[in-house]
Amino acid sequence: MTVLRWGVLSSAKIAREKVIPAMANEPRRLVAVSSRSQTQATLIAKAHGFSRAYASHQALIDDPEVDAVYIPLPNDLHVEWAIRAVNAGKHVLCEKPMAMNLGELTPLIVAAEQQGVVVAEAFMVRHHPQWHLVRDLIAGGELGKVHAIHGVFSYYNDDPDNIRNRVETGGGALYDIGVYPIVTSRFALGQEPISVLARIRRDPRFGTDFVTSGILSFADTECTFTVSTQAAPHQSMRFFGSEATLTVPTPFIAAPDVSAAITIEDKDGARRLEVPACNQYRLQTEAFERYVAGNEQNPFPLADSVKMAEIIDALFLSAADERWVTLS
Repeated sequence: MTVLRWGVLSSAKIAREKVIPAMANEPRRLVAVSSRSQTQATLIAKAHGFSRAYASHQALIDDPEVDAVYIPLPNDLHVEWAIRAVNAGKHVLCEKPMAMNLGELTPLIVAAEQQGVVVAEAFMVRHHPQWHLVRDLIAGGELGKVHAIHGVFSYYNDDPDNIRNRVETGGGALYDIGVYPIVTSRFALGQEPISVLARIRRDPRFGTDFVTSGILSFADTECTFTVSTQAAPHQSMRFFGSEATLTVPTPFIAAPDVSAAITIEDKDGARRLEVPACNQYRLQTEAFERYVAGNEQNPFPLADSVKMAEIIDALFLSAADERWVTLS
């Protein structure tokens, strides 16, 4: 398998704690990191075996020894730096959401096509085997006809200095965690929603949505979800079918060293299906490298990010106008 020489654009927490450790299993994979602070970049480089540390994101992008970049910058900077990396001939794995709105994606799509590089949105959950199992169980009729889905994702963070609580950087619950019940519902059903409805509560201090509830109306299924940045930590997804109910207890943040479990309940009782422990961030990196090498077709190209952006835009519009919004 082709192993890319990766550069990590920023010292964000998700990079330090999740993605960099996941990439570090291959010694040749990580070569450069950048941060606004040279000290911070150097500390990360020493801790994880990077050969180069930059105090400038552009300097990392200009490094000819970097093949691909991972971008965990604040949401409002995703497209700008993805385009810079693409124009430098780098492949790009960018944290979700890829863009703040649908309109931002057009120049990135054009640039990626012109440069012939792979650009993908970093939804690690789509690489976890538990979600492939869920999708296969639904497709195989294990639940009967899926009538409803319900998802919840929450954590508590009211730090005014945190980027997740700043409107200008793309903070708020929908951008940060609302994308997860949306993407997993789409993935599990293999369908796109037809229309959406949303209700948003905004923090009077920050202006960000701290509680967002939504409905995604698919052809034959309704998905309801609630996400919050100011509630006790919780995550779960449940699928309600005509024959059985399926529960995913750790659908989004699955521990890399603990097996995941899916529960199916039907008229005969409950049964538990275990999925061996795995690092979904590592699987995401390895899949991306297969796409770049041409060993596997990318099932999540920028066209998928366009669909995701359309849904997010529609949910914000629905909440603002207090109405259902139909998707194209």
